[in-house]
Amino acid sequence: LQKIFVLRRILAPMGTTDAIEFLIDKLKQTKTNADFFDSMNT
Repeated sequence: LQKIFVLRRILAPMGTTDAIEFLIDKLKQTKTNADFFDSMNT
């Protein structure tokens, strides 16, 4: 849950398109959503 808050803080100042592109790029770098969240630094 804490990682979701971190992700929201990162995405909040971005515009909608920038946030989606950022998120898609980061998700493409991992095999699963769990791997994505595990890769985040908290």
